[in-house]
Amino acid sequence: MSDNETITESDNQLPAITDAGAPFDNPDADVILRSADNIDFRIFKLLLSLASPFFKDMFALPQTSVGDNSNETKEGLPVIQVAEESKALERLLIHCYPVDVPVVESLKELQSLLEVAMKYNVERAEKNATRWLFSQKFLEQDPVWLFTIACHYRMKEKASMAAKATLGRPILERPYGPELEYLSGGQLYYLLRYHKQCKETAIKIASDFTWMTLPNPLVQYCENCRGKYAYMGDDGRARAVPGWWVDYMQNVVAALEYGAWSRGQKEELIEKAVKQGWKCARCGPKVVGDLRDFMDIFSAKIDEEISKITLEDLRL
Repeated sequence: MSDNETITESDNQLPAITDAGAPFDNPDADVILRSADNIDFRIFKLLLSLASPFFKDMFALPQTSVGDNSNETKEGLPVIQVAEESKALERLLIHCYPVDVPVVESLKELQSLLEVAMKYNVERAEKNATRWLFSQKFLEQDPVWLFTIACHYRMKEKASMAAKATLGRPILERPYGPELEYLSGGQLYYLLRYHKQCKETAIKIASDFTWMTLPNPLVQYCENCRGKYAYMGDDGRARAVPGWWVDYMQNVVAALEYGAWSRGQKEELIEKAVKQGWKCARCGPKVVGDLRDFMDIFSAKIDEEISKITLEDLRL
């Protein structure tokens, strides 16, 4: 065996067995869970049994004498070898204690927590991981990844939530990641079809204003800012509106078309419209209020129409 081969073999050895930190170092604990990277977690069977039917059933069975769950002991305590690394195991086990648990801030770590929580049937950890995963933060950050997670774990309602959050994003330009392997061809098809339908619906609302309820504070011609006309209202008549608002809606249509409709990009368009409106002595004093009021109406209309588009055919 060459020196290089000896070094490689040594590097592949597991680290020495060490103890986890608090609260998993209690000397009164009655069982040890050993992680895949050889960290020992001292914990109480009662806590595990109350938090997880999986562990409750495990402790009700007689210990085996061979295999990963053999009768190995350490300082008189039974040792149970698990497949998870120490960080993943720690995030799970803290949910078995009657304490406040820290929020997990990483999407990848949250997916890992959800997986191990479902494996060991720790309901509290599963609920927290799901709630944190499908928060506004991660829906904004990577809705496609969340869609794959929802499909993989058969969460149809969450899949619809994540699919809706892809509106205004160029999902086919998203970098490839291994999480996409969770999706079947059929699931990807339904996501792309849903995305296309939502995009077309939003663009129609942003360019055809016959849905708008009148009277509306924006429906007023302004000579100072080169007022324009738009077809709006139930009768579809051309009505006078401020020029800056027409320009803003054209920018909205372009943003939806090119997948540039994230929260930050929406704010940029609003800021640009406000700056333009402020140049008008007549529109300026109320441009912020009028535009914000309109955005509430506009967003509600998009939500109303998109809610009619479903993922009923999605197979999970």
